[in-house]
Amino acid sequence: RNIRRDANGKLEQMKNQGSISEDDYHRYHEKNDKAIRERSEEIDKLVKERNKQLRTI
Repeated sequence: RNIRRDANGKLEQMKNQGSISEDDYHRYHEKNDKAIRERSEEIDKLVKERNKQLRTI
């Protein structure tokens, strides 16, 4: 959650400074959210698998 907030904050700052356009801001924002969501899903899957392994021991 903190990583997402930090990344989105940096993007917002860049947009406000004029470093990136509004379109680029939205494009990068969506890319960041998608990447973080995918990694979170991978981590959740690994945790579930590990918990299942531990319960079978």
